[in-house]
Amino acid sequence: MANSKSRKAPNPFHYINRSPATFLLLLLSLPFMACQEDNDAPALPDLTIYLDRFEEEARQRGYDLDLSNVDVAYVDELEVDGRPFCGWGYSDYDGFGLRRIEISTDNFCGWQERSDIERENLFFHEIGHAFLNRSHDESLLCDGSPLSLMNSTSNGWEIYEEGEEEERAYYISELIDRLAASGQCIDYTQSWVNDSVFYQFTVEDDRWVFNSREGAYVGAVSSADGSAGDRISLGLLPENASGESGRWFRRLNNPNIPECADVTLRVTMNSEQLTVRGAAISIRAFRAPLGKGGAQDEEYLFLTTTEAPVSGKLDNYVEELTIPCYSRSTTFIVLFLRLMAGTQGEVSFEDIELVVKE
Repeated sequence: MANSKSRKAPNPFHYINRSPATFLLLLLSLPFMACQEDNDAPALPDLTIYLDRFEEEARQRGYDLDLSNVDVAYVDELEVDGRPFCGWGYSDYDGFGLRRIEISTDNFCGWQERSDIERENLFFHEIGHAFLNRSHDESLLCDGSPLSLMNSTSNGWEIYEEGEEEERAYYISELIDRLAASGQCIDYTQSWVNDSVFYQFTVEDDRWVFNSREGAYVGAVSSADGSAGDRISLGLLPENASGESGRWFRRLNNPNIPECADVTLRVTMNSEQLTVRGAAISIRAFRAPLGKGGAQDEEYLFLTTTEAPVSGKLDNYVEELTIPCYSRSTTFIVLFLRLMAGTQGEVSFEDIELVVKE
């Protein structure tokens, strides 16, 4: 999404002398001023032309899409969570599945003065959010250019420019199907032979979410002493009971991992004593298959050790789960650390990492 700064127009009446004669003159002049402003302002294009254009681009690639149910609208200002934006795509605007795209006409965004190809860049990005269920993807190609039109850190108006037909064709193809990037030189930022760790937990990572099951479980994130790594702990309060497992989970969007690599979740567990059932780990993988009316998130892989949790005294016990032949069609994966329902005791999860083997 292209960022903008929110600027409010100064109050036109703030410095006016409000004598009756001056006020009357102002009232008489307002219609003329409005007409002048309307005549000088560039006409705003009908946003549906970009929906129709995207349908045609998809049709040329063998996809029969219908974007007629995507709601589009201009808004004077666009703020989400207190931050201003020039465009926003909603895949579930009203909580009932409405797909909607809003474009800001705030002067700072300059939509009125933008070229058609710049408007297309931004609008197709928002189609990615609203219709294709795409999240931001900051991966890069080997030449340093964005891998995807869903990049949010580059100039969102100029991912491709006028006359760059080959680049435009690639970015639209990748937007529709992430596998279109497989033939490109992708910058993975590391050599998997020398550095196989794609993700490793640290206490600075604040995107892990704790589910206490209404207060039955306690959890904490801490830095361990000595040579041990950062850890996540999980335990059932002695006075409580729960019919569900306590858990921590972390979502990773658009993992930039080579096609068909083996991806292993590896976790080290420690506990003084776990009784009854025990601790487990899980990993879920999702993709977003595209139908005529848009994409829908779909879980296609679920790996777990919940059928054989580990218990007793755990001394640097290592548990692993491996995704074989990872697919770049994966839109996100979710990692889970669990304490099974009824388990007594506390466990710490350390050296939490995703390891890649090409």
